[in-house]
Amino acid sequence: RLRAAVVMSNALWAVQKHAEAERICRGALAEAIRRDLRLAHSELLRALALLLFETGSWTESQALEQQALRLAIEEGWPGLVATSLFGMLIRDALTGKTARALRRPAASGT
Repeated sequence: RLRAAVVMSNALWAVQKHAEAERICRGALAEAIRRDLRLAHSELLRALALLLFETGSWTESQALEQQALRLAIEEGWPGLVATSLFGMLIRDALTGKTARALRRPAASGT
């Protein structure tokens, strides 16, 4: 049910219901945290980060992506680590933080 919230929020976003998409994501994220459902937590962090990025809330989006990265590292999910690192790299580049974007791969050991 929580993971379905990602799909629902994406569908709402597509029909320009941004506030409702964000509300669903935030509610599901709070429940995933409360129930300690780490995979759902990670997916919801990334979904909310993307929604916020697309609305221009880049700072909060970056913070959520960093949380998703930390969770993926803690759980040993290499695919999600790579996805989060790439997401952070893109955000850095698009927000004019090119020096940090260029340093990020070296700092992560890739």
